[in-house]
Amino acid sequence: MADGNVFMVYMYANEYSYLEWLVLQKQNIETGGDLFGVWQNECTAVVQFVLGPGEKCRRTTTSFFQDVNYLANVGRDLTTNEGICNIGEWHSHHRIGLAYPSTGDQNTVWNNMDAINGGRFLVFIANIQLISSVKVGCFMFNSATGKMTQGKMKLLASCSPIRHKFEQKREFQHEAEPCQDWDTFCTSKSGEASHLWGRRKVRDLECRDKKCACEIEENSSCCTCLRRAVSCIRRFFRAMFSSLSRCGFWALGLCFSGLAYIYRKCRDTRRLAKD
Repeated sequence: MADGNVFMVYMYANEYSYLEWLVLQKQNIETGGDLFGVWQNECTAVVQFVLGPGEKCRRTTTSFFQDVNYLANVGRDLTTNEGICNIGEWHSHHRIGLAYPSTGDQNTVWNNMDAINGGRFLVFIANIQLISSVKVGCFMFNSATGKMTQGKMKLLASCSPIRHKFEQKREFQHEAEPCQDWDTFCTSKSGEASHLWGRRKVRDLECRDKKCACEIEENSSCCTCLRRAVSCIRRFFRAMFSSLSRCGFWALGLCFSGLAYIYRKCRDTRRLAKD
């Protein structure tokens, strides 16, 4: 729990990954969406669902406007059937380097605080760093104090159960912006996994028939053995040069014997993994 004036946001890992992916799809222009979840107390929130941009959203390099009909339809469903509310919004500042809500962002929130139940509202600001790294800052607007404060975020290492239920219905898929929906995200992550060395699989975390792309689990055959082999080769050459300078060819023979032993162990491990 948060204490003092510091507030804490808990967020499911798959929802955070989806938000990161959405940001990287628009590297030179803003994108955004909404945050659904619950407030545990005045300074602790749990984000259970990230909504991406709707089909009729509008964006520029310095602004993002959500599709209000999309937000209203999804929000009504989530509140009625899942008991979670729209507790905030998120948008990107892509590569402009502004890590906090702009003056315009702040004015927009304060001007609409009267319509927000509970008087608290979250804003996530995402920035692209380097090539494909995303940093997300969380901020809370509190009408009781009239202040905006920055909080801390902790990821929950599991898949949001709300996501599974929502995606099964597929009721609002056509209202999402093309190629920015959850299905495209999962397909993209599955594609990335298939291009990695070795046989890998995308584990279904509580989503069963729906691949969450939350976690890529290595198959312990090719990829693991390859890494072991590379490590062994490095150790072998280091030992070889050290041995030649100290003990001559007698120690070099021991190095070859050790390398052969390690190779057999890797081969046996690979056979067991295949079986």
